[in-house]
Amino acid sequence: MAFAAENVFDGNGIQHEIGLYYHVAWPAALAPDDLRRGKEIGHRFCWMAVRTLGSVRFEPAGLIHFLQNRPDTIEHVILGRPEP
Repeated sequence: MAFAAENVFDGNGIQHEIGLYYHVAWPAALAPDDLRRGKEIGHRFCWMAVRTLGSVRFEPAGLIHFLQNRPDTIEHVILGRPEP
């Protein structure tokens, strides 16, 4: 595991999500057509190089730094901590 991220955001009230991120090798059998899949209203899902994340709309944007500068130890990242 690379890191665990908690994202707190406002979406019709306070929302909280937890993501677990892992280091994985790129699958040799992955065909180019497999790179663009998944649809959700208002979102587009696709595989892309980590170094290019700053050039697209990526959510949560606060994770880009952590994905591009992966530590050697497991990190716990908290994004969007609301004001008390």
